Amino acid sequence: MKLLSTIFILFFSIVLFGQSIQELEQQLKNATDNRQIMNLKYDLAELYKGKDHAAAARYAFESYDLARKLKDIDMQILASYLDAEIHLERRDYKKADARFKASLKHSKKAGDTEFALENLKQLEKLEVKKRDYKSAYNYAKQAAELLSKGVAPPSNRRPRPSAPPPTTSTPSSSQIDKNEVDKYVATIRKLKRAKTDLEEENNSLLTKIERLGSGNMDTKEFKKLQDELKAEAELRNEEKEQALLELGEKEAALERITQEKIRTDKNARKIKKEFDVLSDQAKSARLLQMDAEVKAEQSKNFMYLLGLVSLFVLFLASIFYNRFRVHKKAKLALEETNRQIEDEKKRSDDLLLNILPQDIAKELKEKGKAAARKYENVSVLFTDFKDFTHISEKLSPEQLVRELDYCFRGFDFIISQYGIEKIKTIGDAYMCASGLTNKRTMPVNIIKAALEMQEFMEDYKKEREQKGLPYFEARIGIHTGPVVAGVVGVKKFAYEIWGDTVNIAARMEANAKVGKVNISEETYRQVKYNFDCEYRGKIEAKNKGFVDMYFVKQPIAVGVA
Repeated sequence: MKLLSTIFILFFSIVLFGQSIQELEQQLKNATDNRQIMNLKYDLAELYKGKDHAAAARYAFESYDLARKLKDIDMQILASYLDAEIHLERRDYKKADARFKASLKHSKKAGDTEFALENLKQLEKLEVKKRDYKSAYNYAKQAAELLSKGVAPPSNRRPRPSAPPPTTSTPSSSQIDKNEVDKYVATIRKLKRAKTDLEEENNSLLTKIERLGSGNMDTKEFKKLQDELKAEAELRNEEKEQALLELGEKEAALERITQEKIRTDKNARKIKKEFDVLSDQAKSARLLQMDAEVKAEQSKNFMYLLGLVSLFVLFLASIFYNRFRVHKKAKLALEETNRQIEDEKKRSDDLLLNILPQDIAKELKEKGKAAARKYENVSVLFTDFKDFTHISEKLSPEQLVRELDYCFRGFDFIISQYGIEKIKTIGDAYMCASGLTNKRTMPVNIIKAALEMQEFMEDYKKEREQKGLPYFEARIGIHTGPVVAGVVGVKKFAYEIWGDTVNIAARMEANAKVGKVNISEETYRQVKYNFDCEYRGKIEAKNKGFVDMYFVKQPIAVGVA
């Protein structure tokens, strides 16, 4: 039977809860005023709290958002606090912390010290759960500062969700003491004196009325005065009744206090009597028990102290561990930064070496500039593509750049195998040089590189012909002689070489044929025992007169005369 009653009560509560939510949601659908919508969503959040956390959190946040738009500071405080409590039940401490902080901020702004204290207490608990005792201490310190200023909650605010309603109660036996009894007795005496005074004043007024009735006063005037005296008498009677009522209440309270005091005294005498009749053995046992209780209390206090010391040691250990982690993290970050710096430095050095010879790059890094140098035996190579303008008109800009990049990349790879320094490219022209070192070098390697360049271009030509696509054909010219080399410019600086040797090499390239390597007389003189060459005749060079030219046919095999 008891089980059935419990099930019925539970079912009835669920039905009422569902009806209440349904009614509020129906009101919410029909509501048009934002303030009404805000209040309805807050009420729904309170009803869903503890039952459907997701719905409760959603309604609480929407109520807070509307309060923020309406600039309703009181509802911002309440809605954010309710939202925080909901997330706290869900164990979503991060969101709960953010909502409590929002409620605290609005409470301080509204001057609501009481609610600010509630938020600070919740935030302190959250920090303790997170073991952030420093933050917990800061919140406790803020609460202490607010308490020192006094608690002053604002009026006309709707009830808070977690605040219990104020209750009135009569003094209990634990609260009764002689001072309270004396206070009540004094109050009753005052009320009795007030009662006596009112009776005397009432009798005096009645006497005045009777005396006036026997005089020769005008009837109208007499009646007016009589009515005034009667009204005054009635007022005095009301005051008398009120005083009697208060007197009765105080007498009843005094009677309850007196009875309670009598019962307390009676219980005290009974206990004293029982204690007096106890035997010495019982008293000794009681003393032993009290001694054991004292020792247990001391042991308990010692355990509390030990726990506090352990917490303090744990706190210090966590601080040192965090410092160790931070130091280790900083060390790793520093190592990573140094590694990145080294990578960038290597990349910068590689890029510099890609632009400048190694000696020049080293001098530029060390001194910030590089002095010009003269080299006596440098071989300069020029390449150029036949009918470049005509062929470029058949290609789109993207295709033209792609084809040039393919050819020049091939040249770059070939000269890198022979230690030759690339100088620059100008349009379809490619310029490089060997012998730009303090060591004396021969033009053998640069001629080998030139022959490989022509082989590369021949393979390129065959591949393009098979696809029916336009192709480039290269002329190559080489001359050997003295040059001056140096770095020019500040922004986008370049490594350049100057001299008649450069000009004659350009003339060699201009008078070469497609697929051939054309060299000057000076270059031929240094390599005639290494390569089979074909004499071509003379050309006129500026400031140099006529210069003999030779086509390089192939390397001379070792052992062949």
